[in-house]
Amino acid sequence: MPTTSHSQVAEFLNRCQTASEEQREALLQEASALLQQTMQHGTSFKTLDAPLDLEELEKTFRGIGHNINGIFATIRGMVEITQLKEPNLSPAVDDALKKIDTMIERGEHTTEQTRLYGKVLRVNKTSQPLNVMFRRISNDCRMSFDFPIEYHSQLTDEEGELDLFQMEHLIPQLVKNSLDAIEIAAPETPEIIIETRISGEHQNMLELKISDNGCGIPEENVDKLFIPFFSTKPAHKGIGMGMAIVKQIVHNHDGNIHCETNSEGNTVVRISLPLSQSA
Repeated sequence: MPTTSHSQVAEFLNRCQTASEEQREALLQEASALLQQTMQHGTSFKTLDAPLDLEELEKTFRGIGHNINGIFATIRGMVEITQLKEPNLSPAVDDALKKIDTMIERGEHTTEQTRLYGKVLRVNKTSQPLNVMFRRISNDCRMSFDFPIEYHSQLTDEEGELDLFQMEHLIPQLVKNSLDAIEIAAPETPEIIIETRISGEHQNMLELKISDNGCGIPEENVDKLFIPFFSTKPAHKGIGMGMAIVKQIVHNHDGNIHCETNSEGNTVVRISLPLSQSA
């Protein structure tokens, strides 16, 4: 697959500076094509003959995100300069610029999620006070999403070996999914509930449950939830990497995850994690 290089973008910008009014719309279409090509390159990964170690793989994801974001920044700058220099653009050109800006936002989100996926491939488990940690993360979500999330816990002073960075991304991603579902269903009294408790025959498992009264998950999509880049959301809402990241985090902790829509139409996500590496 051909890739978009910085030299291509630089050459394109040079042509933009000397373009006539008649050439501008054609150049905008070319900019859109460049962006599409860049996004396709950023979401297509070649099968490797030999597996990379996790550190190298993380660097690869980080490098992809950094380089593609540089191209997005260049194209966004071109759009902003055009809008400043030409305040009286035709409706067709103005609409094209807005579409390019929307595509850039989606592309930047794609690279952000790709870089995060690279980061969660490596695990750094340390002993964590479970109730303190999950209560804090729940409070952080309540504030950052401006939503009255409920936190119910049967935990006391138990500790578990978990990766703090990954837990701080696991729960917000699930909460974000719940908020999207609630926005679609628009229930009279929207709710998101986070619950934690200890379970297992030897009381050696952490159970985390997140439920909401949103639109639920269609049965035909349950088995596809964790496939990277699978999404039923509008393009501006997500790219389908969130649940793949969640699944990777659960896998990193030797845990299990199960998603279902109960008889009332509410979505319930259940996660079980061993409290220690030896469990």
